[in-house]
Amino acid sequence: MTPPDESKVSLTRTQRRAQQMRRVIVDIAESLYIDEGVAAVNAETIAARADISVQTVYNRVGVRDALLVAITEKALSTNRAFMDETFTTTEGNAEQRVLAVASAFIEFARTHRRQFRLLTTPPGPAAQALVNAQAEIQIGQLAQILDAGMDEGLGTPGLNTRHVAIALWAMLSGLLAMTFADDTIIGEEESEAVMTTALNILRDGLLHRQ
Repeated sequence: MTPPDESKVSLTRTQRRAQQMRRVIVDIAESLYIDEGVAAVNAETIAARADISVQTVYNRVGVRDALLVAITEKALSTNRAFMDETFTTTEGNAEQRVLAVASAFIEFARTHRRQFRLLTTPPGPAAQALVNAQAEIQIGQLAQILDAGMDEGLGTPGLNTRHVAIALWAMLSGLLAMTFADDTIIGEEESEAVMTTALNILRDGLLHRQ
């Protein structure tokens, strides 16, 4: 048997360690941004918390702009994990699928509040561009479901489904942002009822059958 190439084994181990260190750096950057704002995200603070050199932060991720993009990419990846399967499923009619999308979005915001808040207030133009790009994709997917609903007799004939999708997205994002804000007027016990009311409005209003 040919012995393993030690250089390849060492490289693989090195890559794994580099990836793990990158995750640690991004996690710390995320916490700093959520807890203290953009100004707190810097290589010196991250290096001190991770007990590594500042150069390691630069090597694994980069300067502040790169750090902010990295934490945004992490939040977007988590969001996709919640949303992608719901968008692509063909189970149920259009009304059920739209409600499933809304429920998945609510669940993401509820279980990943820090990352949801990051996506509602992206840290800088590059991060905002990433958020906008993913929102555009998901709005398009929602509009496709609504198109199918029009064929099933939901909504007013000739309705612009893209505009409806944007309105639904904005309504739900704004409501969730308000619900999970630090200084919200909506209490923890009331938030569940508010979410249920929003879904009822969605079901009985915007998706009203002819």
